[in-house]
Amino acid sequence: MEKASNKDQVYVGNYLLQRLKQMGVGSIFGVPGDFTFGLCDLIEDMPGLSWIGNANELGAAYAADGYSRVNGFGVLLTTWGVGELSALNGVAGAYAERIPLLHIIGSPPTIQAKKRLPIHHSFADGDFGVYKRISEPVSTVMEEISETGQADTIDHVLRCALQDRRPAYLSIPTDMVFREISGAPLLFPLVEQSRGPISPLDEEIARRILTYIEAAQCPVIIADVRVRQYGCSEALSKLLDTLQLPTFNTPLSKGLVDETAPSFMGTYIGASSNPEVASRLGEADLVVRFGYLETDSNTGGFSAKIDPHKLIDLNVKQVQFFDGPEQSVSMMIHILEHLSAHVSRCPISKQAPVFDSRNNIVSNTDSDSMITQPHLWAKISQFLKPNDVVICDTGTASFGVTDIRLPRDSKLLSQMLYNSIGWSVGAAVGAAKALQEQTIGKLPRRLIIIVGDGALQTTVQELSTLLRIRASNVIIIVLNNDGYTIERALHGAFRQYNDIMPWNYSRLLKDFGADQNERNSIVAKTAKDVQCAFDDFTASSTQSIMLLEVYLARCDYPRILSKLGQVSRERNSYGYAPEYNN
Repeated sequence: MEKASNKDQVYVGNYLLQRLKQMGVGSIFGVPGDFTFGLCDLIEDMPGLSWIGNANELGAAYAADGYSRVNGFGVLLTTWGVGELSALNGVAGAYAERIPLLHIIGSPPTIQAKKRLPIHHSFADGDFGVYKRISEPVSTVMEEISETGQADTIDHVLRCALQDRRPAYLSIPTDMVFREISGAPLLFPLVEQSRGPISPLDEEIARRILTYIEAAQCPVIIADVRVRQYGCSEALSKLLDTLQLPTFNTPLSKGLVDETAPSFMGTYIGASSNPEVASRLGEADLVVRFGYLETDSNTGGFSAKIDPHKLIDLNVKQVQFFDGPEQSVSMMIHILEHLSAHVSRCPISKQAPVFDSRNNIVSNTDSDSMITQPHLWAKISQFLKPNDVVICDTGTASFGVTDIRLPRDSKLLSQMLYNSIGWSVGAAVGAAKALQEQTIGKLPRRLIIIVGDGALQTTVQELSTLLRIRASNVIIIVLNNDGYTIERALHGAFRQYNDIMPWNYSRLLKDFGADQNERNSIVAKTAKDVQCAFDDFTASSTQSIMLLEVYLARCDYPRILSKLGQVSRERNSYGYAPEYNN
């Protein structure tokens, strides 16, 4: 369905799809609707593109988010009104976490909008722009294909999504999908705006930073999440490899740096840090922090306080030297690259001191007693291997993984800023599809999903989508601790509102239609059970989806979550709660 009446003409819909293919997009997620059928037809008929139908629009948004984190860009398609609003929470999460994706809305024909007809999916008030206004705060750019703007509009939206690393909104009325336009721009790749040469100001700032590092006796680095959010990960990695200075990450930047490197010191979370991490950071006479983002979950409830007199803080648009005023910078990535280039010519002779940054491995983890959070995470740490892709949901999973060391070349996907419960299951669909596309003809990387029982119940339908796309080498670890454990840690440990209906999670794959060759489900209640399950999974076929249901005590919290609960109770006032007022 590629051709139009003239050989140099293409349909608007096909122009968009060709652009997406040029950007490396191989799959589009969504739910079909009456205003999307034309686009759905074009996607299905376009060689090299796959339509991934999700269980609902929220799952599609999560999937596009997960796909983008692995592939670099994600796309979802929903119908006007009911569809786009159902997806909005997932799009908002991508906006908060700076994940580049395109949200395509199949919208009513232009004539209906002009006549303000009271059609279905509307409020019957003739306002056809209301849903667009609702999406505006979580969209970096918003456009609609019209009579006067087609190819340029599409290219502009895609460039904005890439440059701002946030979701973009593109509405396409049904009567515009098959409008013929020139395909000539497709001969030229969609190129992001050039970064240009480093500015004299950025060069001077880089020189100053390096001068202070050379003068310090015990300098350390903190790598934070905005490095990743703004596309500076590779530049930072090169710099760290060259400097070889003691390096810390934060909860939101977990997985950003190589945690197997001798220079890795652990995760700094303010008052919630491991004692050896806090002690090592306290010994530093210079702290250089890159890409800092101050949020409660990233700082141990805003307890991450570093002496400003020994802190250099380089962020996206500004730098602060010690206790001085903030100065503007052009681009953080320019400064990181300049530092790497300069250090390679004048290497710094400050090696990281001998320091075991590994977290304490819990001993006696093969007992027959009920498994605990420390035992479980010790087992997971030993089970992970290089090249794994690990997806953790909000709650016990995201807090538990913070305390373990990730293998080399592994990838951690989590949503610790926006913290939308159930995100991991939908995101796993997108991540699995991206991994399928990347490993055609190769042994697939393991995809490990760690999700609590409460979170899983919110988006469990997407397990069926994982089965439908024939995802392989997927391991799902369900933390069955009888309810919303993160909420219990924060407040209401024994309140009924934190209870959920117990499910038989080990039956889910079978109940969703997986045959015996596609699934392997195990229930574990002890450390020995978990070890046996992991041994079995290691020996199993890579063509299956494996599920481990781990029983944990109701109020057994990961170490960091326990501390966060104390902070939360101190900072929040919930009124009548006699169990906290004794």
